[in-house]
Amino acid sequence: VSITGSSAAPKLTFNRAGEGSADIYFNSTGTGLIVDSGAPIQLDYTTSLRILKAGSETARFTANGGLAFGDSSSSTSVLTIKSDSNSPISFEKSSNRQNYLEFKKTSGNLTQPWLIGVGTDATGTEFRVSNGSTTALTIASGSGNATFGGNISGSSTSTGSFGQGYFDKKIGIG
Repeated sequence: VSITGSSAAPKLTFNRAGEGSADIYFNSTGTGLIVDSGAPIQLDYTTSLRILKAGSETARFTANGGLAFGDSSSSTSVLTIKSDSNSPISFEKSSNRQNYLEFKKTSGNLTQPWLIGVGTDATGTEFRVSNGSTTALTIASGSGNATFGGNISGSSTSTGSFGQGYFDKKIGIG
């Protein structure tokens, strides 16, 4: 371990015999730290905590408590994922584990979480939308068949009918 540079711009260097070195130092504005072991990673905390690799921002924690990936201008208090690829979010399921997103309200009525994701059935993976122990929708992996666990309705007060049929003069079959 060695410290080099001036008191205004110190650099801490870690050397590992036969394996190279890594430096920790302030960025040029003094608002962040750089960890450099060949491809620098920078932590900059001017208005947010930014994580940079080789000078390009990869993620940031915003001053409002948000987290952003791929959006260097984000200042929101939510999760922001921005991508030019077809699938900016990917969840991979290993073994027989469930893989889902949970939407949960923590106060008032309706505090039961809604889950959207994948589970397993006898033939493999199936897509499910559920509210606790009640599964509202299941789509089977092999056939793509959809199974609904409740009523399908055209409106909140419907009894299951979807309207009226009008026929001009006659109906023909066959």
